[in-house]
Amino acid sequence: MQGKVQLLNLPEVPQPLKQLLEGQDHEAKEFCQNIRKYNAAFAFTSLGANFDQQLLQEFFYSPYVLKLQGELYHIHGSLRPNPGSKIKYAQLYIYDPALVLAQRIDFNVDLSPTIMGDLQEMLLLCNPHVTTYKQAAERLRAQGQEPGKAHIQGTQGS
Repeated sequence: MQGKVQLLNLPEVPQPLKQLLEGQDHEAKEFCQNIRKYNAAFAFTSLGANFDQQLLQEFFYSPYVLKLQGELYHIHGSLRPNPGSKIKYAQLYIYDPALVLAQRIDFNVDLSPTIMGDLQEMLLLCNPHVTTYKQAAERLRAQGQEPGKAHIQGTQGS
């Protein structure tokens, strides 16, 4: 190879995401216009960091580039919601998909319910983290525990 790096080909982007990213129809344009909102609606964790507040205050909407001070981290709560709380983040991937989709639509009234449903179905089929969370919940239930009573620990780079 003489100092040249060969990268593996990226896997094909699954449908409907590919159509939403590359299409020119109304749904594709709406998706691209609201892509950060869709991303947030399907997030497994919330983002934590010490953001440059002055930069954030200069924009009506949050900027596309963030200036961080210190480290970036993800906040991951229990797999079980607190009593009286709605399910959120990774919890959304271990409960009934119909219930979860209805909640996502209720929380994101300005986003397309059709796109939300298509993206949720795609993630349930294609995202390996969904499988991991479902397996963790199933194992806890098989041990007589409800999801949320165990500690999930990741390692850097995983």
